[in-house]
Amino acid sequence: MSIEFLERKDVDEKYTWDLSSIFKTEEEFEESLEKFISLSNGIEKDFKGKLKDAKSINACLDKLKDILEAGSLLGTYAYLALAVNQMDTESQSRQARISNIMSDINSRLSFIESEIIQLDEEIIKEAIEESRENAKYLEDILRRKPHALHPEAEKTLAALSNVLGAAYEIYNRAKLADMDFGTFTVDGKEYPLSFVLFEGKWEYERDTKIRIYLIQGPPSTV
Repeated sequence: MSIEFLERKDVDEKYTWDLSSIFKTEEEFEESLEKFISLSNGIEKDFKGKLKDAKSINACLDKLKDILEAGSLLGTYAYLALAVNQMDTESQSRQARISNIMSDINSRLSFIESEIIQLDEEIIKEAIEESRENAKYLEDILRRKPHALHPEAEKTLAALSNVLGAAYEIYNRAKLADMDFGTFTVDGKEYPLSFVLFEGKWEYERDTKIRIYLIQGPPSTV
């Protein structure tokens, strides 16, 4: 039995993701990335060490929303481009670059939550009353306030996020590159087995003998 998998470039376009709905060109992606970095630098310059009252808190969070939106689009674009073809070196490079930039920015902007969480509860509650849009974010901070780490510890953990997630990233890359497990035989018929085939076909196979084989292995000859 032979099952052929098409490469991304050979798949009919109507069955592929249209990433142009996020960024139409690579140039547009790069422009958005530059803006994202600039926004993060600006918010750090304008608010670090200055979050002391409800007004400054909400002004900072209003700008943070723009950064989170831009970061979400950049991260999604890079992730989806790589997810469709784990062997594409250009997509691998883009994803690694975005991950490193995100880790750096998350580390530098960790001051926002750290400074807010150290304020008196009354100041945080005042900020909640003044902004309905930021209320949920601030209510979450209030809940975490009794368990907050030192600001430097939070900054370090944010900076290490890319490293701490490396094991899972390596696992995913190896898995989605489609590890080949050869073939298996059921009732005298040979079937190919790979990670993609297991998740995409054999797990849903109607022939229970095939599914049982994949779970239990070959029947005992003892």
